[in-house]
Amino acid sequence: MTTGPHHALLLGGTGYVGQAVLRALVARGVRVTFTYRRKAAAARALAEELGQHAVAIDLRAPAEIRALVAASFDDAAPPDILIHCATQGRPTALPDVTDEIYDDTQAINVRSAFVACQALLPRLAERGGGDVVLLTYVDGARPTPMPAHFALTQTAIIGLCQSLAKEWGGRGVRINAVQIGPLEDGVARELPLPLLADFERLSAIGRAGKAEEVARAIVFVALENSYMTGQVFPVHGGL
Repeated sequence: MTTGPHHALLLGGTGYVGQAVLRALVARGVRVTFTYRRKAAAARALAEELGQHAVAIDLRAPAEIRALVAASFDDAAPPDILIHCATQGRPTALPDVTDEIYDDTQAINVRSAFVACQALLPRLAERGGGDVVLLTYVDGARPTPMPAHFALTQTAIIGLCQSLAKEWGGRGVRINAVQIGPLEDGVARELPLPLLADFERLSAIGRAGKAEEVARAIVFVALENSYMTGQVFPVHGGL
């Protein structure tokens, strides 16, 4: 568990979950640098309202991610937390998944997390440690009717979390994942309504989740944890 004033680097701060995480962090007194790509107006509004710093980058471009991390460590109080909430995925049948769709999904969902960790973890270790929380969907862990190219990325995030936890745990860096199911908005809204209804019916709680519920779990893992690492925390209503 990191101590003192926190500074979080939030990748994907304008999406459905990202905005909720941003608000939850700020409510806990955490300073946040968050990224966006297309939602410039939403990012400006959030930055003004919450008094935080928004940075426009393309998470498909590794050089931009590395530059963001390097710039954040020029700050007098560099980040001690990394949260990856950026996710892209639409229901696409296997024959319709183009190389471009596949590559973009891999780049945003997986490679951006890998590159951010690659750039940030050595710096966190040098400063005594920190916390990384990666977001993943249940589609990578269970046979769900989501497209294969999306499910692959969710499985990869779990592998990244568990492998990095072993590599960096001894240097004070904890890496965990929060695994979610269908939510009321965001990526889940791309699902056909009958399919979303099936998910809700199979949930032990009997409904889709809310971004705020996911955000509370993510912030807990980021701020309250001192001994858990390499874990996947299920926040999906008991699917």
